[in-house]
Amino acid sequence: MTTMQPPQTERVPAPAVPAPTGVLADLARAPWSFEPVQAVRVLERAAGSNPADAVRFQGVLPLAFPASAVAGARLGQVEGAPAVLRIAHLGLLGPSGVLPSHMTAAAIEAERRRNPGFARFVDLFLDRQGAFFHGAQVKYRLALAHERAAAEGREDAITGALRALTGLGTPHLAGRLAVDDLTVIRHAGHFARGPRSAAALEAMLAGQLGAPVRIRQFAGSWVRLDEAERSRLTPGGFCRLGVDMVAGEKVRDVDGRFEIIVGPLPRARFAALLPEGAAVRALTDLVRLYMGPAMSFALRLVLDRHEVPPAELGAKGGLRLGWTGWLTGTAPPPRDPDDAVFETGA
Repeated sequence: MTTMQPPQTERVPAPAVPAPTGVLADLARAPWSFEPVQAVRVLERAAGSNPADAVRFQGVLPLAFPASAVAGARLGQVEGAPAVLRIAHLGLLGPSGVLPSHMTAAAIEAERRRNPGFARFVDLFLDRQGAFFHGAQVKYRLALAHERAAAEGREDAITGALRALTGLGTPHLAGRLAVDDLTVIRHAGHFARGPRSAAALEAMLAGQLGAPVRIRQFAGSWVRLDEAERSRLTPGGFCRLGVDMVAGEKVRDVDGRFEIIVGPLPRARFAALLPEGAAVRALTDLVRLYMGPAMSFALRLVLDRHEVPPAELGAKGGLRLGWTGWLTGTAPPPRDPDDAVFETGA
């Protein structure tokens, strides 16, 4: 009678991790040149989808004064294995340990006999302590807190508070503008102020466009009157001199419009800011969010006079009247042309 043998399953080894490159290779080669928070940051970024389990902390045993906070770093040998970071700035054993020094001496003696069990047992507590210590450091470093939250697919508390200051605090308002939400959040200090100022708007737009920006206030505009609002010689027809009488179909609004003057610009940047481009939609949304819907504005683009294109006919790259066409000679014009004005409406 034959005995049935259970089928043998072949163990598939985990894929090996490729050799580190860049800053990860620098950490493996010279870990003492990194601060602990930056070393953990590098390892978490390298872990990709699972940064929370990317690092295990171990202590150092020698009682000599440590030369650096990070004594060593050992990267994971297979995919998914955590890296080991040996730290000297905190722990239970070693020069910074809180346990009596004779326990460190006992752990060193056990290591010499190739019995690291006691030291590894103590490292279980150090790993938790190091994780809490690193979390406290990240919590009060806003850039690191934002980066870590983004890697985990969530939003950190400070970013949420800044988003609320800009008026985009509720979830259904996120990602609805042509301008990136982080661009708006970066200028939350300007949005938090009550009065809107031309200087703040200039700073925001210059930072977004990467070009000189100037706001021309009180640019003025003509407001067309409805038929029922025009003056006529009838009772109640708005015909009282010096009170409500208006000659014509429109009135001058002095403070309801301003101009955004951008430039001088190189030709490629000038073309990117024409009304049909995505950059203009982002600019318009940012200005509307900051200024509100009450005021109208125009975008005046200034082209560098040395990049004025020659007047040539042709379908490809041809000039567009009122947009990119100027009548010039062979020499550059005496000043930067600034007559390309595009209204955005109210």
